[in-house]
Amino acid sequence: MDNNLVMQQSAEKFSELHLLGSMQGTITHNMILSCPYLSAFSLYLLSNSSAQLKESQSIWNLASSNLILVHAGLAPLLKVTEAPLHFQQMIVEGPAPIKSSDGIAVISLTPHAVLPQVWDKLVSGVSQTEECFLLNQMAKMLKTETQPLLPDKSLPPASIQLLKQILDTRYAEKLTLDSLSKELHWNKYKLDKDFRFYYGCPPCKYLLNVRVTKACHLLCSTNRSVLDIGFAVGIENTSYFIRMFRKHTGMSPLTYRTHFSSLVKDIHKAQKAEEH
Repeated sequence: MDNNLVMQQSAEKFSELHLLGSMQGTITHNMILSCPYLSAFSLYLLSNSSAQLKESQSIWNLASSNLILVHAGLAPLLKVTEAPLHFQQMIVEGPAPIKSSDGIAVISLTPHAVLPQVWDKLVSGVSQTEECFLLNQMAKMLKTETQPLLPDKSLPPASIQLLKQILDTRYAEKLTLDSLSKELHWNKYKLDKDFRFYYGCPPCKYLLNVRVTKACHLLCSTNRSVLDIGFAVGIENTSYFIRMFRKHTGMSPLTYRTHFSSLVKDIHKAQKAEEH
């Protein structure tokens, strides 16, 4: 399918999101995060420097690439613990694509996430159709390429942390809630309930998100076939893999490979040109 047609169809589906503005800068001490518009939300993309976020009684210690979603009316304090910290802010009008607790969501990017590259493309100046398309893709990536980061005061129990580690690293295996509950010696209903509480979704959905993220990385970084990639992420039924991938990303694996492989190459070329 032609990429322009894909973008147009995606824009029509997700036209309720609009980019109102963006900025970037460097923080050496403290900064108040905010969103100036009632019908919008702010997204902050932080570099790898260390920082601490405080809002009400909650404290998040940030030590990797993080995204922070802030709704209007809130003013969490971001305190830099290892200067300088580079940030990018994007203000988006419309419904937030991820759930937030009390108006704030702190999430970390999974390895090999494409979201930062889509972000750079989006704020570089694009047509309205491409803007809607990229916002649509970013909204989906916020669900598939991120993991919620909880305040340090409410870390999950060891059994739930171990379950998450299994899902993050053994996604290629045939994992079921029954097999996991037996391995962890934990009631499967309790396991499902506790995982939902700490990570915002059931284990089976989290596992699908991990598999989609890994598949996205393989599609953009290798020439492996769709069949082979399905097997590599633990889905042996190719038809189901394609349906599941389309449901999560809005496009087929091959269309995703064509679009985002070229996008990544364009960004790399632009970065090399700037260096020279």
